[in-house]
Amino acid sequence: MGVVFPFSFREEEFLKYKEDTLHPFEVLLDSGQRPLLHSLLSSYNGAIQLDFFGKHEEETLDYFFEWCINVKDAGGHLYSRWLDVINGKERMVCKEKPELRRFASKYLLKIIGESPLHDRAHGGEREYKDRHWGWTAKQSLESHLPIGTAFSFDLSEAVMNITDLMVFSFFYDKLEGYEEFDRQQIAGFFTELCTVEYGSRRGLPQGSSLQMSLFNRVLYPLDVVLSERAEFRDMTYSRWVDDFTISFPEQLPVEEFLGALALVRNTFPIAQHKVFFQEREPIYLLGNRIENGAVIKNSREERETKKVKPLDLSPWFGGVL
Repeated sequence: MGVVFPFSFREEEFLKYKEDTLHPFEVLLDSGQRPLLHSLLSSYNGAIQLDFFGKHEEETLDYFFEWCINVKDAGGHLYSRWLDVINGKERMVCKEKPELRRFASKYLLKIIGESPLHDRAHGGEREYKDRHWGWTAKQSLESHLPIGTAFSFDLSEAVMNITDLMVFSFFYDKLEGYEEFDRQQIAGFFTELCTVEYGSRRGLPQGSSLQMSLFNRVLYPLDVVLSERAEFRDMTYSRWVDDFTISFPEQLPVEEFLGALALVRNTFPIAQHKVFFQEREPIYLLGNRIENGAVIKNSREERETKKVKPLDLSPWFGGVL
């Protein structure tokens, strides 16, 4: 059976939105759409958004809307950004300005969290599972036991490659029932709030409170397909943020796992130096060593000296993903 990728992005609607929009927050300037946005957002936190009941002005929606317009008109930014070294790699860190952080906490995270989080997506969110708040890497790997063969890979620049088109499509699909123009404008407004510029493109803001909730839900269709295909083959699938693991309790040839790469690379670039095939113990995954049915934390030095080398993909993909 051919590879069919699960994502269906709203490219036509996104391009129409970009074509019709003169101001990045046009929905806030429209006398008809702004009350509609008020109503939508109020339904998520159950509060009247005027300054009633002693509510501080900076907590009202109108204060936030005007702040957004002023920031964009002045050529400012919704996020503070700086370069930092994370896990030995220089990355652009993005933190919401206080006004956006308040809005995200009260509204955006509730809207995003309404969509499902796949039970095989284990990293980055504090979901209550099996009497634990969230998953640890060890718990995630224990769900794979016993492991005879493990295939793992990472996405390349994963956060930046969740694009504004993908985020727009997520919100657009959640707004079913709204008039088409309103649907595009509101989805576009949320997308502008949830993405930042990386050169010539927009992606998720690395390090923001919104990053992981959106990341996991944009990848939900991929989790569904990979987990179903793994289960059909008596394999086990999990995803720890952008680190994918597929295992089998006995030994299997690497060709049995390569369909996952072929599926994912249709949309997301793969970090070629982080594709690993391990068919004998000890098996190194997510900063742990799996040996004799136990998951044991290990050091970077141990992994670098004892873990197998990245898989040479040239026999199957010409060496290029």
